[in-house]
Amino acid sequence: MPVADTLLRLAEHDPPFFAPLWSRGILNEVKRTILKFGYTEAQASRRIDAMDEAFPEALVTEYDAH
Repeated sequence: MPVADTLLRLAEHDPPFFAPLWSRGILNEVKRTILKFGYTEAQASRRIDAMDEAFPEALVTEYDAH
């Protein structure tokens, strides 16, 4: 997943190139996609956990009105 890794690295750069935003639904979709690429459940969960830990402010809620 080189493109995703590159984008996440740009987001953690100082100053950040952009601020990532995602919902729990998006993260679930990311996990399903990772699993389809042949990664294990543990690997997929580890990636999502790392994204949550690195970017706690990225999780958005109450976005349905938009």
